[in-house]
Amino acid sequence: MTLARIVAASARTPLGQGALQSALGIRAGKLELRPSPLRDARGLTIATARCRAIADDVFADPRRLELGAAALGELASALPSRTPLPLMLAMATGDSDPRESERAGRAFVQSMADRAGAALDLSASVVFRSGQAAFATALERAVKLVGEGAPAVIVGAVDTTYDEKRLSELDHGMRLYGEHTVDSLVPSEGAAFVLVASAAPSQAPRWATLVAVASGVEPGWDDDAPVLGVALTDVVRRASEGLRRPLGWTVTDANGERHREKEWAYAMLRNPELFDPAITLNDKPVLELGDAGAATGALGVVYACAALRFGFARAKQALVVFSGDGPERAALGLEAP
Repeated sequence: MTLARIVAASARTPLGQGALQSALGIRAGKLELRPSPLRDARGLTIATARCRAIADDVFADPRRLELGAAALGELASALPSRTPLPLMLAMATGDSDPRESERAGRAFVQSMADRAGAALDLSASVVFRSGQAAFATALERAVKLVGEGAPAVIVGAVDTTYDEKRLSELDHGMRLYGEHTVDSLVPSEGAAFVLVASAAPSQAPRWATLVAVASGVEPGWDDDAPVLGVALTDVVRRASEGLRRPLGWTVTDANGERHREKEWAYAMLRNPELFDPAITLNDKPVLELGDAGAATGALGVVYACAALRFGFARAKQALVVFSGDGPERAALGLEAP
């Protein structure tokens, strides 16, 4: 079953100034950590993976704006017309006040569109704030819109860990990559966008075909219960319904931290019909890109789409999995055009 077609894609990462360049950088393992002017609680220099095209004294939201505008501009240049399109944008969890968070999100989208020179239908655009899995939620909304007759919808995500508050949180949580931590992540950044169009055969899928998308919430999260991968197990099963079994290729956003790896192991063990060690190839692009926060899942999708389009995919289909620090979980199935 075809839900929609991905007809264009773009990205901006520390590995490249476009979707293909970034995907090939991930494939080639070109991750580079660079020292920053920031220091951790021990007074040691913090190293991150970040875009050289953005100055080192640009942090947080101004940096997110630069990343998002660059990637959105790449996508806008590939659009066949200047007809305003709605944007479904995934971002990190915002202000505790929902109204203030919504206002800030809309202002960000407006500024990003102006800087990118992109024609957006701002009244129909929505910002989703639920971390890594937010991109899948945004994609579900886009599929619904094109199913209701929208000609196309832009879906994207943008985030950076090059944020003093975020880096401080990672440092105090002993999660920041460095010589004093073992179970840690590499702080990174990025932005990625895809253009989602109708599933009609007349709409040529230039990048990939979306065959399934599923999302869920890990139970017991608010009760501080152990995370047992219940939601991830379920969304993996549902998103795989349109894919050949056992799966040939999975792309996860596992970032090397033990709790993320453990949850992914639960999902594989509970879906034995989907995974065969002799056949299934598990790809973890985050290990070659770094953790880009809320943009991580979107960058995994663009990486998979580029691989499917340009012929370096591990199989003709891909299961892309979204996890993260919150309770939201998601997965989607892609097929080569």
